[in-house]
Amino acid sequence: MSTGKTWPDLVSELLKLKWLLVLIIVGLPISFLGGIFFTYSDWYQNNIVKRLESNPFDSAKAVSIEQPPTTDVSGRWIIENTVSSANDSKYIGMKIKFRLFLDQDKNTIEGNAVKYMVDGDSIPEDQQIKLDLNGKIIGDSIMLDFYEKGKPGKFSWKYNPHRKSLDGYFKSSVAISRGDSHAHRRY
Repeated sequence: MSTGKTWPDLVSELLKLKWLLVLIIVGLPISFLGGIFFTYSDWYQNNIVKRLESNPFDSAKAVSIEQPPTTDVSGRWIIENTVSSANDSKYIGMKIKFRLFLDQDKNTIEGNAVKYMVDGDSIPEDQQIKLDLNGKIIGDSIMLDFYEKGKPGKFSWKYNPHRKSLDGYFKSSVAISRGDSHAHRRY
């Protein structure tokens, strides 16, 4: 049973339909992948919304569940920072001391500090650097932001009731430095 069409005739007819074939060959996989993408995208967005609605650490909800401070850190302190990394190796290992005064009102802390000693050498009073600090205390965690010579920095401490100290770390944009930070009360 022959239809009377030769092989070249069939190829010629198929070439007339080539755009339809291209559309089918290319379009079907794209449609399939697009369907998968949009289905996943909808699923992902719905799950993100559900997670955000049920997340107890969402910032709006965190305000209402903040832990009260476990201690009052108001008063005078001495801070000692030890630089463990910096953009210049000459700062690594440096010990820097500050006189610190903090004023705490519930979970809010404000204060100021003066850099007065580097590696055991006193800094002349007219060259001492002053810092203004503000931050929070949540439970026994203290987080303070500061600016040194216009560059931001951060102290992050935990209150140690046995040593009556603040222990943690500092980060500063000055010399891109960071390291251990400890503070003890000054009486």
